[in-house]
Amino acid sequence: MGSLIDRIILTIIEVVHSFDKLPDVNYQEIINDKFDQINQPIIKIFSDVMGMSIIQFIVSQKIERIKVHLIYDDLPLSEITNMLNYKSEKLLIAQFKKFTGLTPAQYLELKIARNKIISQSSKKSDGKRSPSLNQ
Repeated sequence: MGSLIDRIILTIIEVVHSFDKLPDVNYQEIINDKFDQINQPIIKIFSDVMGMSIIQFIVSQKIERIKVHLIYDDLPLSEITNMLNYKSEKLLIAQFKKFTGLTPAQYLELKIARNKIISQSSKKSDGKRSPSLNQ
């Protein structure tokens, strides 16, 4: 049973993270195609093992992909919305906030603040010798 759950997880991760644009299909259909018919006991076991439903897991993976696009790709929210097959930016923002506690704009502000701190700390350490442990 554990390997079936692992295969479901890997399938979801593969679908969410591997396509440039997510397919416009029902995730239940994708999972059923790969694993014949998933029955209620397996869905219950998945929820017990993961602490969330399959749908919540899919959404959490989409949120992780949104974070990657926001941090590394500098894509506009409208493009991310389209790529991840959200019906609207409002829905994307609502799901992002539900899972992270932040809006995408607030998340980006944290990234910018973090980069400033890193930049300032690296400027302060330039020219300063780091202490040796062999003193």
